Amino acid sequence: MANILSQDEIDDLLGAMERGELTEDEADDGKKKQIENFNFRRPNLIAGDRLRGFNAMHEQLVRKLQGNLTLMMRSNVDVNIASTDQIIFQEFVKTMDSITLIRLFTMEPLPGTAIMEIKLPLAYGVVDMLLGGQGGVETEVRRMTEIETAILDPFILSLEEQVAAVWGESVDVNHQVLRTESVPEMVMTAPSEAPMVVVTLVIKVGQANGIISIAYPLPTVQQLITNMDSSNWMSDNYYGKQDDKNHKLDIMTALADLKLPVSVDLGKVNLSSAELQELQVGDVLVLDTKYNDLLNVDVGTMHYALARPGRVGNSLSAKLMKDPENENTEMLANLIASSQA
Repeated sequence: MANILSQDEIDDLLGAMERGELTEDEADDGKKKQIENFNFRRPNLIAGDRLRGFNAMHEQLVRKLQGNLTLMMRSNVDVNIASTDQIIFQEFVKTMDSITLIRLFTMEPLPGTAIMEIKLPLAYGVVDMLLGGQGGVETEVRRMTEIETAILDPFILSLEEQVAAVWGESVDVNHQVLRTESVPEMVMTAPSEAPMVVVTLVIKVGQANGIISIAYPLPTVQQLITNMDSSNWMSDNYYGKQDDKNHKLDIMTALADLKLPVSVDLGKVNLSSAELQELQVGDVLVLDTKYNDLLNVDVGTMHYALARPGRVGNSLSAKLMKDPENENTEMLANLIASSQA
């Protein structure tokens, strides 16, 4: 009975409608339903909840591209995802410009051929920046020359490698470039009714900006999503995939072969300039440490542990002791022992 309006509430609603303060849709006590068009002939073949993991993967791709391309171009690079659509191959080809830059590549063992289209304004701008310009160039609509394509090739290859690297988080893929085309009619990698998943990226590099579209065959995306379900991509954090249980162990294993500069600080002494000039071979310097004091052990420029001086045979030595101010002493000892083994 709590949903029944009183007479005063009804009068207030009617008055608000007469004054134009409330529309009929807003007066509905139920939530307004969202109505979407549905094509029964070509429904979306990947559900929205499963596509979220695919989108999360490309959000990580965006972050990788921004860092990688910034180093390559020596300029700030802004990359954003404009849309993710499921369309048939014929419709995707129609969205291409009559003259454009198209790259075909595979990621075996995944089936199908992926298509990357780079709009020419962005392509010419990147070429100008690689040649020392600012990227704000204007040119007529024409095919890129072989020299321009060769100059742009490292940029495109970096894009493809980052795509393969992100896909490699779920599937061990082998990236291979097939060919480069300039007209859509030469791209016949799938039947006209074959469904595709198209990710559109907006990229700005210096004064150059434009769109890059990456189209994946549906079987490729479906196999990827299957592997993403098992690898729990949906639990990724902002900085990428979360560390697994053995991640720290893997890091320690990799560091085990790393040569580390380890030094023992025996002590210090202050001398005047005159005393320093009078030093001769055989002089004895009195340090600020006593024979039974613990010595500082440094790795690089960082203090890690305390040690007691001693001798092993004819060699001077230092025995690592527990440092109450540093919890990494045992880890350091194990790391040093592993690197020396």
